[in-house]
Amino acid sequence: MLLFCCLPVKTSGLAFMNSLEQELLARNFVKIGSGYYWTPYIIMIAAVICIPVFLIVTVVSYCKREA
Repeated sequence: MLLFCCLPVKTSGLAFMNSLEQELLARNFVKIGSGYYWTPYIIMIAAVICIPVFLIVTVVSYCKREA
C-alpha cells in the first residue's frame, strides 16, 4: 500500500488527481513505524519529493549528454 501511494502506476496529472481523490474517499491509513498516516498525505509528500528529484536528474542527464 505504501509503495502504491509513493509511486502511482500512471504518472499523468489526471491519474494523480484520480488517485488522490480515491484515497480521500476511501479514508485509508498506512502504518509507518509506530504511527498511522493518512494516504493522501503520503501521496502529496511523495509528489513534493519526486518532482525536484526528477528535475535535477533530467538536467544532469541532459548536461552530461551535451558534454
